[in-house]
Amino acid sequence: MMTGVFGGGTAETQRSLARSVGKAACVYGYPLVELMRMCRLQTMSRFNAIPSGRAPVDTLHHSDHPPTDRGGERAGGLYTTAWIYLGDGPRHLHFPAGWLHPGHRLCARLYNAHTEKIAEFGPDALVCSGADVLLLGPSADVPETLDGRTAVRASTDMVWLVVRVDGNDNDREGADALRAEIILDAPEGTLKQRRPPAVDLWEGDGSDAVVDLLERGESASSVAPVFYSNLCRALAHARARPEDRRLVASFRQVGLAPGASLHWGSLMPALRTGLVEGFEDAAEYLCMGTIDRERQALVDSTMRLEIRNDRAAPYFASARNASLMPSLTSTSFGSAFKAMAASLSL
Repeated sequence: MMTGVFGGGTAETQRSLARSVGKAACVYGYPLVELMRMCRLQTMSRFNAIPSGRAPVDTLHHSDHPPTDRGGERAGGLYTTAWIYLGDGPRHLHFPAGWLHPGHRLCARLYNAHTEKIAEFGPDALVCSGADVLLLGPSADVPETLDGRTAVRASTDMVWLVVRVDGNDNDREGADALRAEIILDAPEGTLKQRRPPAVDLWEGDGSDAVVDLLERGESASSVAPVFYSNLCRALAHARARPEDRRLVASFRQVGLAPGASLHWGSLMPALRTGLVEGFEDAAEYLCMGTIDRERQALVDSTMRLEIRNDRAAPYFASARNASLMPSLTSTSFGSAFKAMAASLSL
């Protein structure tokens, strides 16, 4: 039996506990796991010498399309994105002054590993002098001298940068010139381009576990252990907020130790059964929440959202999903999942 894992009571008691805690853990950790999965798909290891069309971590990537085709982002615009790992030290970002690039507008947003917006630099703020940003991890010290830079502390080691450039569609050269002046680098002597262990040690084929269960018909008993394993590793890069610490600590009693490898086979059979059931419950819970939000959007918005088979897949899951994927203007997407998980644990 694993240390700290609940082992008392009857098998049915253990199963019931694992089902309840597992459901809350899945809801809490789903955005986190999905962001790590997305990073895995869009980046390559710094040791990979084979061209893959993917940029390393801590590297800017320019594109004509949004960083994901999910979520109903409006068409048009150019994008510059980067996956940034602060576990090896701070990073420096430079955004150019808008007045030097008339006809084009730049908006930069930084998201933490829970897909919560932690900072935004819009066109009005950048118009005169641009911005120089020192991006710090959760436990990094702020330098005594910032030399004109703005210090931004991220709440997680993993940060997602999304920059959008709008403006004159007929002046692509001007837009590219603006994007070329965006800089992402690291202080001298700082290790960079290392993917977080949760990304490098990702288990599974890179697909969304909830989609595997609900849309591809894979068994929960095969999908759930992989999801929980990825969740445990991902939690190492996303320190819980003070108000969430008791919830995250409760995961340990059913074998889900944040930051550690999951020893699925070492768990008691009743706990494994309950965790599988909890994963199924969470998938259905998230899916039904998506349907409710989409139906409300059909009533409240002139922009219709397509619903096929009366079920929308969660988050980054499928091209038809437009409500669980965070909008690039969202500020509290991950917080909504945390709140749902907290309500389930009451």
